[in-house]
Amino acid sequence: MAAITPTIERAPIPGGRGHLLRFSGTGTADQADSLNTGTTPTAGFHGTGGVRRVVYAACHYDDTATQAGVTFTLDSSLGTAFDVLLTTGSANAEDSVYSPDEEIWLMPGDEFHVAAPAAGAGVNASIVIVLEGV
Repeated sequence: MAAITPTIERAPIPGGRGHLLRFSGTGTADQADSLNTGTTPTAGFHGTGGVRRVVYAACHYDDTATQAGVTFTLDSSLGTAFDVLLTTGSANAEDSVYSPDEEIWLMPGDEFHVAAPAAGAGVNASIVIVLEGV
């Protein structure tokens, strides 16, 4: 699985309530790709402890996809015994979205990870993860 180097954008939340942080990128056709938030708080991001709330994550394939299902995972800094597979998208779906039913918090050292299986010849995956700094 190839790691996508994310583009990172930061935007203030109206009313001075913190910032949104958007990680995004497009993979390479014909291969499995992944995007994660990394464990280091981004410079200038609100919240010195690096505590972040997951807002949503999504994966879009740019053509008809033949794949096993996109996975959305919390990778805990406490070790693999504490990692949580939050959901797996439907097989062969062109779009998969994870929007938490309850608040999911990333503590310092935690990562949010989206894995997009290879989806067929010439098919690219675009992934986005949006977090809120608190």
